[in-house]
Amino acid sequence: MPEKMRILCLHGFRQSESSFRARTGSLRKALKEFADLAYVQAPLQLRGADGNFVSQYSWWNAFEEKPSASAATAAAPMQAPRGDGTDAVWRYEGWTDAAEAVKHAFATHGPFDGILGFSQGACVAAILAAESVDGKVREECAGASAGWLQAYRASEAVKCAG
Repeated sequence: MPEKMRILCLHGFRQSESSFRARTGSLRKALKEFADLAYVQAPLQLRGADGNFVSQYSWWNAFEEKPSASAATAAAPMQAPRGDGTDAVWRYEGWTDAAEAVKHAFATHGPFDGILGFSQGACVAAILAAESVDGKVREECAGASAGWLQAYRASEAVKCAG
């Protein structure tokens, strides 16, 4: 019997490692002969409406901003056009922490044959596969589930930030 694949799983926005593990129970069961799924938690803990931390996490945060006239003339890192024809932009914070969390998972729990991400985690998986941040993910084994246009915008912002 061939060795099982090891897949790193990245949860979506407002989820956690444990909630994503619970939501993928059927997938783990279906793949149990072929793959082991390992989970990592995003680095940014979110706050609830009352301002207290909740058991939900994010890989990065995006803030919509209308740049000032002086800021509009300078190329700001980690920004991407909103895409609706206005001069508003998305400002991203936390990508470095997200990339480091995944690199740490590879270093401490790897090696992995691929990455599977859901929603915001799918964006992380796509960016990491495209950028080869960890240098070990085989392109053909990066999967994305329910990824969205924001992946493109975040990827462009990451490229702008160097």
